[in-house]
Amino acid sequence: MKGMILMPKTVKTRKVAKTTVITVPSELNVPTDIQFEPSINEHGDIIFKRIDQLKPKEVTNITEFVDQFKPVLEYLKDR
Repeated sequence: MKGMILMPKTVKTRKVAKTTVITVPSELNVPTDIQFEPSINEHGDIIFKRIDQLKPKEVTNITEFVDQFKPVLEYLKDR
């Protein structure tokens, strides 16, 4: 498969508290603190799609946008 790294190593699920965990091999060089959206296909294959991280300017734009409407939201919350 194009663009896919196949590892000779296999991993196994395990229980940690009430969660099932799969170890990501270090050879895949997956950085920490990256968000992924998990899904499972009809064959039972687990797929993790990386979620694009917001750039600092995008976070600022969102914050400024929300701040513009805070007075209106405060006014409407008790109605």
